[in-house]
Amino acid sequence: MANFMINTKAEFLKSRHTLAYRAAFIAGIVLPVLHMLGYILKPEHFLQDLSTRPWEMHATYCWKFGAAFFPMYVTILTSLVVQTEFRNNTWKMVYTQPRSYIDIYFSKFVVIQLLLLGSILLFNVSLIVTGSIANIFRPEFAFFKQPVPVGDMLMVTARMYIASLCITAIQYWFSLRFRNFITSLGIGIGLTIVALILLPWDGVVYFPYAYPILTYFKALKVNGIATHEWYSLIGTAAALLLGFWNIVTRKERG
Repeated sequence: MANFMINTKAEFLKSRHTLAYRAAFIAGIVLPVLHMLGYILKPEHFLQDLSTRPWEMHATYCWKFGAAFFPMYVTILTSLVVQTEFRNNTWKMVYTQPRSYIDIYFSKFVVIQLLLLGSILLFNVSLIVTGSIANIFRPEFAFFKQPVPVGDMLMVTARMYIASLCITAIQYWFSLRFRNFITSLGIGIGLTIVALILLPWDGVVYFPYAYPILTYFKALKVNGIATHEWYSLIGTAAALLLGFWNIVTRKERG
C-alpha cells in the first residue's frame, strides 16, 4: 500500500505539467467567472433572482451549463491523463519498472479521480468567490446577506461525482486500449451525444454517459443515492475489472 501511495503521488505530480491539469483548473473556474461578469455588466437581467436567492440561483445558473457538458468534460479529462504516456512514448518504460500491473493501472485511475474531484471542489470555491466579487461591484445583490449553502453545494458535488464515476472507468479503459487520442476521445464524445438523444427514454438509466445529466436535472430531489447512481457505482467496478483484464492480457501494452 505504501508503494501504491508513493507511485500515485508520482503520477499526480507528473500530471501537473500536462493539459489534463490545466483542463481541470479551467473547468473549475470558467463558468462561475463568466456568470460573474454577466452579473456585473448586465445586473438588470439577474437582479430579481440574486436579490432574493443569490447563492442558490448563482449555483443553478452555473450548474445548468456545467451538468449538460459534464460527461464530455469527464471524457476529455480522462483521455488527457492517459495520453501523456502515449505522447511521450513512455508506456513501455512504465511497464519495465518494478511495479505490479495493479499498481500501474489503478494509480493512474486514482489520479483521474483526484483531478476530477479537485475540479468540482474548485468549482464550489469559485462560486463563493465570484458571488462575493459580484456583490462588491453590485451592492444591490444579496450574496452578503445570506449564508453560503455549503451543505447543499457539497451534496451536489458528491452526487455529480458518483454519477460520473462510471464514465471515468469506461473512458479510462478506452484511453488505454486505443493508442490514438482521437479514437478514445471520439468514442467518448459520440457516446455523450447518444446520451443526450436518449434522455427522454426510460431506459437511459442504463446508459452511463447520461448519469451526470440525470443526477442534476432529475434526481437531486431524491433523498439518498438515486437508482442510476447505484448503477454508476456497479458499472465502475465492472468497467475497471474488465479494463484491467483486457490490458493485462494484451500482448502489446503501450
